[in-house]
Amino acid sequence: MLAACACRGNTSQHASKEGVDASFARLPRALRAALLPFQLEGVRYGLERSGRCLIADEMGVGKTLQAIALASCYQVGVTQSHEAGTLQDHSCWLNRMSSS
Repeated sequence: MLAACACRGNTSQHASKEGVDASFARLPRALRAALLPFQLEGVRYGLERSGRCLIADEMGVGKTLQAIALASCYQVGVTQSHEAGTLQDHSCWLNRMSSS
């Protein structure tokens, strides 16, 4: 994974290992299972930088999936019905991705 930090040199934006682990734990199991090892590393990279990163991989290697996974780690304060809808959307999207 090739990623560039938008806040280069500003390490105060970096999350602690415990914070990264806590955020990573919120990643839905189905989504985590769909990610390849380099994509999981990319999600952790984004979490370490508090979501401030640029995913700049080659075409067709799963940038969208990484971005969805990273965003799902930051679901804070959403209502139960919105969260259920979001997870349904992710599941539907993942099913389509795995069948291609």
